[in-house]
Amino acid sequence: MPRILLILVLIPCLNSHADESFSAEEYQSATRFDVLLGPSFGDRSITITDKDSSQEAAKFTTDGIEFVPSVSIRTKPEYIWDDKNWSYTFSANFVSSKLDKQVQTEGSASSNLNNLGTEIEGLSIYLTPILYYQFARETPDTWQYRAGVGMGIGYQDHEGSFVVTNSDHTNFGQTEKVNYSGVSLSAGIYLEASYKRHHIMFNGDLIATSPSNSEYQYLENNISLKYQYRVHSFMFGF
Repeated sequence: MPRILLILVLIPCLNSHADESFSAEEYQSATRFDVLLGPSFGDRSITITDKDSSQEAAKFTTDGIEFVPSVSIRTKPEYIWDDKNWSYTFSANFVSSKLDKQVQTEGSASSNLNNLGTEIEGLSIYLTPILYYQFARETPDTWQYRAGVGMGIGYQDHEGSFVVTNSDHTNFGQTEKVNYSGVSLSAGIYLEASYKRHHIMFNGDLIATSPSNSEYQYLENNISLKYQYRVHSFMFGF
């Protein structure tokens, strides 16, 4: 969380303008980025599997609905065809994670969520190009609705430990350390409604990381409902 706050402190230092002050020349020669902030309600899990066999070793998950602040930086949607509703957006998302409950399976029919004295804590940052289909484009002053899919690349920095809870795994019962940082791949679906500065989003994201210094790989699954407010905009010329 401190790293996210640092990002927010640095954002206003960029060469930025208020939305209303963008000139026609700036719109033509630069790309607008919007900074969105707000609460996120969701369910998050991290599944840990063996690289060689893809066998599940352990799984962390939230205990019910989790409330966390959310931070996104997005480009203004660009339409692909003038007479169509298809557009694309580049979205950078910042997700802070701290999971301390593991799933334990008892027999073949039941599973429990327990605190085993382990946790995974860290930060995920991922950049996703998203292809959208937009509704109500002909009435831009009303609520706008979009549905989209995206695939992107990111960076994860996590540390902690986990107990191998799969009784069929060769390391069953052992405590393994988590300490990895590196490139990850992401994919997601996005359903959104927006009006002026207000954005309501339902996201389903998968983030996969396979650290070179570990025998395990990590799959993070985020399902969230967000309300975000556009607090700032800035422009870069490319």
